[in-house]
Amino acid sequence: MLLESELITARDGWGARFRTGSEFLDTYQAIIGDRRILDTPIVQARVNHGRWIADCPFCIGAEMVWFEEPSIFFCFSCRNKAVGEHLLRVEIPRNYEKIEDILMVRHPVNRNWDGETLSALKSENTKAGVA
Repeated sequence: MLLESELITARDGWGARFRTGSEFLDTYQAIIGDRRILDTPIVQARVNHGRWIADCPFCIGAEMVWFEEPSIFFCFSCRNKAVGEHLLRVEIPRNYEKIEDILMVRHPVNRNWDGETLSALKSENTKAGVA
């Protein structure tokens, strides 16, 4: 359920099962065995329709992002098979709260960020009449 007051993360999507990325990791490893969190490739977090997601570097999949440490990525489409089903790190922008603040004035379907600068996001808001 997309809330009007916040952007959605994996905690919201998986919250009934896992409260943190660490809980997800512990459960995941208990099911399929010990897997490392790889240093490369690093996947980039982005916002799509009000959801923080990361695109899979191996297939066309995308998954919601954990903000809690460790911020990890596992694709449920390809199961990260290209890297032995190991987990990947997610890079979350340091200024994510500012990005969220700018996006929150938009309708949820228009809450998108894919690396634009803060000034570019503000300009988009101004052009759309939601600044």
